[in-house]
Amino acid sequence: MSPVPCPLSLFPFVPPARYNSRRRPETNPIGPPWQPFQPNDAVWYRWRLNGAVAYLRRDRDLWTMAFETVPLRGLEAGFGGPEPASPPEGLATVRARGEGDAVFLHPYLCDRPYALGLGDAASAVNLAPGSVCRVVAALPPVLRFELGPENALAEWTPFSVPQTFLGANTMTGEFCHSIPAFFEGSDGDARWPALVRCEISLTNRAATTVSPGRLAVYPEQMSVYAMDGGLATDELEIDLCDSGQAAGVPRIAKRDCPALTAGARHGAGESLARLGIGIIKNITHIGSM
Repeated sequence: MSPVPCPLSLFPFVPPARYNSRRRPETNPIGPPWQPFQPNDAVWYRWRLNGAVAYLRRDRDLWTMAFETVPLRGLEAGFGGPEPASPPEGLATVRARGEGDAVFLHPYLCDRPYALGLGDAASAVNLAPGSVCRVVAALPPVLRFELGPENALAEWTPFSVPQTFLGANTMTGEFCHSIPAFFEGSDGDARWPALVRCEISLTNRAATTVSPGRLAVYPEQMSVYAMDGGLATDELEIDLCDSGQAAGVPRIAKRDCPALTAGARHGAGESLARLGIGIIKNITHIGSM
């Protein structure tokens, strides 16, 4: 996805200055990439985000930005910034005007559902009645340089992700970002601070054994938090019925961490997650996985 100027934020903006009453600096500090930053004029800075890189330069009220996107499976260990850097070479730049001394690199969840490949994590697992399966996924965020509420300079998708069509059949479903899921604590449960950690608890409430399939997570109601030096979203608690589908409305377990972005609040009947079948996988490869 090409970076574009973004005049408005789709999710509520939570300025870091408001975190103080809720912060626990000894256990949940907000990492430097997500803190407000006051750049000097005519100096290039960069944010290193597990292989993706964001660049920014300020010239009074003119802000110039450049972005380097990487495939989701091209992640690297480097994470940090902002730090002075050489001008970006070979990257398109985005310019925007805005008044403000401090800029935020603000993480959001995508507006398209995430299709989690639970089959990758639990293909050989059958959930007996009353049993619980915990899986995790690293959700790629959307990032915005912002000067304040409703004052965004540019929006950027740092990680390219394949798309999949998820639904009960070819007539009912939607395109989603295709994301692998893993058992909590397994070798695949890597912690990437530039990605949003999502923890899901699946409980079999049926009288028979069920097997979880693919799960579409709808992020509109989910918040983004600063947790353990990285990012996390709300934990999802999902009950399964006899057909393997979600029984009732999935529940959100809020975290006691600083909230960087607040999810929208809808009625109790709104869907948070839906189990389905991946009818067509990897229809469009925005980047290799």
